[in-house]
Amino acid sequence: MPSRSKVWFITGTSRGFGRIWATAALKRGDTVAATARNTSTLTDLAETYGGSLLPIELDVTDKPAVDAAVGRARDHFGRLDVVINNAGYGVFGMIGEVSEQHAHARRSHSRRNRETSPHSRRPPPSGLGAATSPVGTHGAHASPATS
Repeated sequence: MPSRSKVWFITGTSRGFGRIWATAALKRGDTVAATARNTSTLTDLAETYGGSLLPIELDVTDKPAVDAAVGRARDHFGRLDVVINNAGYGVFGMIGEVSEQHAHARRSHSRRNRETSPHSRRPPPSGLGAATSPVGTHGAHASPATS
């Protein structure tokens, strides 16, 4: 039975793991809605893969923009099969050393993992997969070294 190509929604595709996942999906013949704060970083992929790539400018800390990006990708491709929430950053430090602003931004980013939920509740026949970093979802805490 021939396999059906997948439709991917990947955040943070300008570099790093997001870029690697997007490139791998495109190379295997899948389609990708690739988000980045600056879509000019995706020009080379757009030139190589044409209509298989939908570049979307996105700041994942902006909830209305996230909703719009997910809706745009689903409307454009008709479905989402794989969702990878890769965009973000780490906050490292002792609890008392992390500013309230950084702590709030971190919590806001974690909520973005739920933004595709309305779309994933209507999975396509091929099913829906999602991935995120455990550190990005749950955070990492470090203690000072003791002697």
